[in-house]
Amino acid sequence: MTDKNFILGLDLGVASVGWACISENWDTKTFIDAGVKIFQQPVEAKKSSTPKNQARREARGARKNLSRKVRRKFLLRKTLENNGLPLPENHTKNPYELRTKALDEKLERDELAIVLYHFGQKRGFLSNSKTKSTEDGKVKTSITRIEEKMVEIWARTLGEYRFHIMESLKKMNYPPRKFEENYTSRDMYKQEFDQILENQKKFYPNILTLDFCREIFHNIFYQRPLKIQ
Repeated sequence: MTDKNFILGLDLGVASVGWACISENWDTKTFIDAGVKIFQQPVEAKKSSTPKNQARREARGARKNLSRKVRRKFLLRKTLENNGLPLPENHTKNPYELRTKALDEKLERDELAIVLYHFGQKRGFLSNSKTKSTEDGKVKTSITRIEEKMVEIWARTLGEYRFHIMESLKKMNYPPRKFEENYTSRDMYKQEFDQILENQKKFYPNILTLDFCREIFHNIFYQRPLKIQ
């Protein structure tokens, strides 16, 4: 920066600002002064690469996600109740068995409520990221592995596939455990949702109307887009 016969030079760093000042008179330059201002880095002391606000930001994000999930499940439950599909309390029915049954047979009202509410609890992964990451790679690998296994056993939907796995484990006297695949795609759930409703509409045409199905679909699968930075 030049102010008449003075020149000020700045060096802006992450934790410091260096400066030097000289005077300039025709072809003569004279050093005046220089220095550096050091300030505390905006990172954790024990984690030199971690910004101090990262933990707060992650905690805030987790709270928001939990709040949205609770609200989504509440709205889904109220929508079901308002349309004659109240969710039974303390039921012991296997949702995956009901999701498989729903593809071909008529579900009772409480069973249909269990199935639809189960979609709201587990609705699959949908990336909001505009850049590829290591996490996205793991997700894609898991989804591809599941899709290949579904083809092998002729499973029409994710629910039917998982019910098949559970029954296989039961026959081998294996204890209940979580599924090996940690990630599933949102599209898997959407496709199964459509298949189940397509069959159940034959039995509940007055309940599974177009408006009701759209409302349920929105309650289950809506995900707010990323904010514009």
